[in-house]
Amino acid sequence: LLAGWWRPPKANSPDEAVSIVASWYQHLYKRRQSVRTVAGGSMCRSDGSMPRWALQARGHLQVALSGLEWLLLACSLSLLLLRQAAAASKPGGGGGTPRLVPPSNGPLRDAVAALPPAKRGDIQNTFLKVIELTVNQGAVGGAGGNGSAASGTPVA
Repeated sequence: LLAGWWRPPKANSPDEAVSIVASWYQHLYKRRQSVRTVAGGSMCRSDGSMPRWALQARGHLQVALSGLEWLLLACSLSLLLLRQAAAASKPGGGGGTPRLVPPSNGPLRDAVAALPPAKRGDIQNTFLKVIELTVNQGAVGGAGGNGSAASGTPVA
């Protein structure tokens, strides 16, 4: 998905595919919370400074956190596309309005274009948030920045 190609997971039914991706999302979300806790300053001394080894470890944790953010974005986009396809395939599920069905294999751009405008806007905003967090990682990963991208606070 991160390479720009939409391939739904192999499953016996759309509901099973949603369940598979949802379980991955929950796992990655819990892992992100754990990494945020450690990267957020649990290695600080009582005076607020960090030992040199902790600064080096924090940089690695920030990179891991950035990767988790991208994986969570991929999972949330997959869930959205799978739910949209499942709702469109159910008889009478459209509520009288025709729904576009995301293609089952093809460019991600085509799959996202099949989403309702509000959902596309949500995905675009989430994508921009993840880019901002990724860009801010460099400012935090070094010798202790002023803010914490791990907590969602932009670094000035």
